[in-house]
Amino acid sequence: MGEFLICKKILKKYFSKLKIYYIMITQGIIKI
Repeated sequence: MGEFLICKKILKKYFSKLKIYYIMITQGIIKI
């Protein structure tokens, strides 16, 4: 159970990072 929670935390971190990169890329494309 503890390992699962740790994995969830890591996945959440990566997902939020990917979201930010996705927004940056889409905004950049819109700006260009």
